[in-house]
Parts: sequence; structure tokens; C-alpha cells
Amino acid sequence: MWESLKKNAMASPRLKVRMCVQPGGVHTFKPSTWESGRRISEFKVSLFYRTSSRTARDLQKVGL
Repeated sequence: MWESLKKNAMASPRLKVRMCVQPGGVHTFKPSTWESGRRISEFKVSLFYRTSSRTARDLQKVGL
């Protein structure tokens, strides 16, 4: 899942997503408040659904 998210984030100039890839994997920072943590998780979910729907549309165009 992360690989496809990284590819789509890098391919699309609209999505300015900064991911820090470290030897241990993708680095996630700890949110300062529960509200900002909730916003971050909502953003991740929306990003995942956006990339999933884009992939589904691309597959329909190809005819799979």
C-alpha cells in the first residue's frame, strides 16, 4: 500500500506530500494534540481512497 501511495504522491504535483523514508521504514511523527492526530488520520484515509479510486478508473480505461 505504501509503495502505491508514494508513487502517486510523487507522480502528482497537486499532492505535496512529504514522506521521510528512513532505514526503519516510513517515519511518522507524533501529533501534538488528539485533534491534529484525528485530522492527520482523516487525511491519510482520504488520500488512500483517492488513490484507490484513481487506480480503479485507470483499470476501467484499460478494460481490466
